[in-house]
Amino acid sequence: NIYQIPFDEIPKKANYNFFVQNGLQRLLWVFYKNSPFKAVNDVYQNEFLPWQFARVPKGFWNGKDGYENAQLAMKWFVKKKNIKSVEDCRRITTYDFEQTGLIGL
Repeated sequence: NIYQIPFDEIPKKANYNFFVQNGLQRLLWVFYKNSPFKAVNDVYQNEFLPWQFARVPKGFWNGKDGYENAQLAMKWFVKKKNIKSVEDCRRITTYDFEQTGLIGL
């Protein structure tokens, strides 16, 4: 609210540099392990998804939890892109994954 960032732009603008520029890097490091997503999610619980930010929290795609996170992300991606058939899959490109924050997946 203080910076009047439009709600849908929060994941793009509330990045690591935003916290540093506003003197909040220590807070980010101590309480949120340098994860802007975790900090923003503390304020806006379950309003955003980790992959909507420039970086997902460390280890997000690793291990058993990482596999479950990947499944959740793909279900979200399929719904967002309205994929219902093999033909729909053929129109998906790397750019689609990049635009939705899933290129690291």
